[in-house]
Amino acid sequence: MYGKGNADYYGAGLLAQANFETAGKNTPYIEGTIRAGRINSDWHSNDLRDVATHQRAEYDIGSNYIGAHVGAGYRWQVADNAQVDLYSQYLFNRLQDKSTKVALDPYYFNATRSSRLRLGTRATWQLGEMTKLYAGAAFEREFAGTQYASAYSLNVPAPSMKGNSALFDVGFNFSPVKLPNLTTQLGVTGYTGTRRGVGADLEVKYVF
Repeated sequence: MYGKGNADYYGAGLLAQANFETAGKNTPYIEGTIRAGRINSDWHSNDLRDVATHQRAEYDIGSNYIGAHVGAGYRWQVADNAQVDLYSQYLFNRLQDKSTKVALDPYYFNATRSSRLRLGTRATWQLGEMTKLYAGAAFEREFAGTQYASAYSLNVPAPSMKGNSALFDVGFNFSPVKLPNLTTQLGVTGYTGTRRGVGADLEVKYVF
């Protein structure tokens, strides 16, 4: 059976980071975030249809989410305009449960939890006074990530994201000269392994 879907999300969060100055320009750090928002997702399959009406299986739902992460890393200033960041992160997300209908049948999606450990590196180049280019790669281990659902009180086959994946990202950071604490980031991320796909993100961050 073949199916296809899309998901988009929006939200807000808080980031806390502590940098520890060392001799030279290299900097170890620790950080953490907490965030919340909403995910809208849709899915359909032309291979799965209602026997009586021949209506294809599809849904379009929205759910709230919360998430957090803690991490530590080390930044090397490898050149006047280039920096390499080696980091480790633990990430947790929870997606609210939701009821909907698929091909006229009532479905209930349990709350979904994701628990991930990520090890990665990212290089950043200063292109000008206001613009930076970054590129990175990471290994990720998902410990949970199973989507449980039921119909008519019967469990349906549960897709799972548990396993290992690699991710690669590239993008730009833009910080106005007159607002140095404000950063806008536009990037693209690709996944391979257990998780496969491509995503784009636009992030606006203000550091107090």
